[in-house]
Amino acid sequence: MIRNLSVERFKSLVKVDSLELGRINVFIGANGSGKSNLLEALGVLSAAAFGRVDDETLLRRGVRPGVPRLYKTAFPMRSGVPHIFFGATTESGATLEVTLWNPIDNPSPAWRFKTEKLLRNYTEEVVTRSTTTTGKHNQEQGLAALQTVNLKPGDAVLLLMDQLRHYSIHCPNTPKSTEAWVVAALFPSDRAMHQQVECYTHPESRLGQQPKSKRIRKKKRDYEAHATDLKNAWSRLVAPGALGEARRFQDEFLATLATVDAQRHNRQV
Repeated sequence: MIRNLSVERFKSLVKVDSLELGRINVFIGANGSGKSNLLEALGVLSAAAFGRVDDETLLRRGVRPGVPRLYKTAFPMRSGVPHIFFGATTESGATLEVTLWNPIDNPSPAWRFKTEKLLRNYTEEVVTRSTTTTGKHNQEQGLAALQTVNLKPGDAVLLLMDQLRHYSIHCPNTPKSTEAWVVAALFPSDRAMHQQVECYTHPESRLGQQPKSKRIRKKKRDYEAHATDLKNAWSRLVAPGALGEARRFQDEFLATLATVDAQRHNRQV
């Protein structure tokens, strides 16, 4: 399990030095204080562990895409260091540290690896990439990801890399409805469920208060026509004591959604 996370010069996180993590972590703070940035920092490190950091690998991990300028700290009176740093350490001492950079004036589709360090037992080097060796390798390809093919099953370093690569933010945008938040807690691995709940129970949070296209306006009218059925199914899903039978109530809710979709499809045909 990842025990410590370090981040430097990423969005609003100027320097997070060895943030201690537990099995369950709760981040509390005002809007814009950087809670989501911590999750996205781990998402960027996850993409680095995969071996490539670009829009595709970031989106797959729930990280909001953007130009390099938006990823770098831009506080006044701070030095304009062009790179961003991420590091993670497990309880066993396996450590991955990466420094990434991407020119602001002439951005590349993929971020480039400036330095990399993969350690075992805190100090034993498995992979090292420094500024002196950067030009000798493909800068858009992570060396640590390639080295995993040489690691034996059960190796603490391999476990760290697997944990990072499988990381994903299941609700990238802060939920605007209590329902979506509860679904994220009940079904953390079901991203489709989150999207359906957010769209059908609170379409205005996803589609906007004043949708411009006819298709979206029609979808909102369909929601309003079946609001009672959907909300009744939802109330059973999140009712007190329903957690033990959550899957059954989930099926009921999804069945109601399927009925609405089928009726919409039949009208279109």
